[in-house]
Amino acid sequence: MRKCSKPSEQNHTPFGLEYRGLGWVVKSPELSSCGDLFSAQAYGHTGFAGISMWFDPEAQLHVILLTNRVHYGSEPHIIRLRARLHNLIRASL
Repeated sequence: MRKCSKPSEQNHTPFGLEYRGLGWVVKSPELSSCGDLFSAQAYGHTGFAGISMWFDPEAQLHVILLTNRVHYGSEPHIIRLRARLHNLIRASL
């Protein structure tokens, strides 16, 4: 039986700034909502309302951010908040 690879091992969009696996965003060197401090093996998912889930198998770290940016309008503040929050959490460990 063939072992399934981790989501972070499969970048199916090498032509874009944001890497994507099958159903997951994969940590990319250029653009990543998980910030700069998560490992290259990190993978996650974001949603329109501002939610974010990121998993870093190397650090054994799971971060789930539940927000509702729709309530305040569609301002881009949540995009900056995600990366800053993930960096803060990762740096504190």
